[in-house]
Amino acid sequence: MGIFRTLLLGDIGNYLDNEDLKTEHKKTAHRLRKKESKDRKQDIEIDELQKENVELKYTLSALIKILFEKGLIEKDDLHSLSEIENLIEEGEIEHDAIWKKFNQ
Repeated sequence: MGIFRTLLLGDIGNYLDNEDLKTEHKKTAHRLRKKESKDRKQDIEIDELQKENVELKYTLSALIKILFEKGLIEKDDLHSLSEIENLIEEGEIEHDAIWKKFNQ
């Protein structure tokens, strides 16, 4: 209401405007804190997922090495796995296509 409150109510109008602004400021500040908190949580989750992804890659690599050393995977299979990994990283293959390519 701004100017009309001041004209009609004088100091009381100014006081009401100030109270409205304080209330709006508190609401906005609360929304921003909530958003920042959510952003921080998401950043933490992304970091955790990236670490987990690296751990999974190392685990998979170790598993493949063990299988190869035991003679359960042939060199051709290693080559196929390497090909598939490259295609995945380049975004040129979809999840369902992985199994089709691997089972050829």
